[in-house]
Parts: sequence; C-alpha cells; structure tokens
Amino acid sequence: PAGVETLRPETRKALLALVKEKSYRRILEIGTAEGATAVALLAAFPEVTLVTIEADEGRFLTAKENLQAAGVTSRVRQIFGRAEEVLPALSQPFDLILLDGPKGSYAEFYEECKRLLLSGGTLFADDVSFHGYVTGETPYRRKHGAIIRSLRTFLDTARQDETVTCEVFAVEDGYAVVTKKR
Repeated sequence: PAGVETLRPETRKALLALVKEKSYRRILEIGTAEGATAVALLAAFPEVTLVTIEADEGRFLTAKENLQAAGVTSRVRQIFGRAEEVLPALSQPFDLILLDGPKGSYAEFYEECKRLLLSGGTLFADDVSFHGYVTGETPYRRKHGAIIRSLRTFLDTARQDETVTCEVFAVEDGYAVVTKKR
C-alpha cells in the first residue's frame, strides 16, 4: 500500500524474523500509521491476528483502506483512539506488542504493555535511539527533551526489570526487544 512506512527496512526484517522464529500469532500494534507494517505482518503470516491502535483520524482511515485493499480485514481489529486510553481497557494477552506510537509515551506505556504480554511474549519497541538523541550521538535538543527523557526512562526501566530481558539493537533508528520471562 501507498503511504508512510513506519518501520525502516532492516527493522521490519528483524520484526518479521522474530514473528517467524517465535511463531507469534496474536499481535498488538501501538501506532498503526497508514497500516504498512500491519499489512506486512498479516500478508507474511496467514495465522496472525492483529489488534492495532491509531489516534490520528486521517492515518486511521488510510490504514483501513490499505488493510481492505490487502484483503486482511478479517484478521485485524482497528481501534481509533489514544493508546493511553485504549491499553487499560484491553484484557486479552498478546504474544507480541509492537510499540511504534508516540515516542514521548513509551515510558508511560511500559507497565500496560508488560501486563498485556503472555509469558515468553515480546515487546518490540521501535525508534528507541530517536535520531541519535537518546544515545548521545546527536547533540541534545531542548525541543525533544520530553521524548528523549521518556525513551531513556523506558530503556532504563526495561533493563532494570528482573521479569524481562531487554536487548537494544543499534540498527537504523534503534529498536528494543523486551521479552517477558517464563
């Protein structure tokens, strides 16, 4: 489908490889954008079902069109709303949660994501280096301060949490793979 590609090519490859390796079936995506990643996941894995959340109405509607065009709507539940309001209302657990929504809210979403993960499940968080600001490769910019603090808090929390393992990959804009211990 046309539109915004939310995951960069190598990051998307890593996500698809993880889904294949772990045989994940039930996925939650936070930040649908225009649905490119959702379509890629559903097209690659006919056994996968997806719940996806998007707060931007234009992107939500474009994603709906893209999912229909791809013929995968029977395996996806689209939710229009803000993740901080939607996540607490979800109760069914997921094998995989793709966190690619508002970067300034990653720390805020951590506990809800962990609650929604099955034992052995994975939280795949994209853009955790945020253009190099989080890692210090790019000089700090005050206008990104809240985002940088949230991403650093998210990573510190995951690294210090003894109920998960956390690996950070310096590929493209960085991604973290946080797996809930069995």
